[in-house]
Amino acid sequence: MHLVMVEVTASWHAGLDLYNNGFAGGLTASLFIAILQWYKTNRPKEDFTT
Repeated sequence: MHLVMVEVTASWHAGLDLYNNGFAGGLTASLFIAILQWYKTNRPKEDFTT
């Protein structure tokens, strides 16, 4: 996923790969956190009361 983000965002930094690597890492982490938060809030609640 990080490699794809680096390739997609390379044109945003005019080829400055040193800065693009960190930028793409931040975007990748933000995407994973958003997906995890969405999954955590939208999964069905388990009822363990008997």
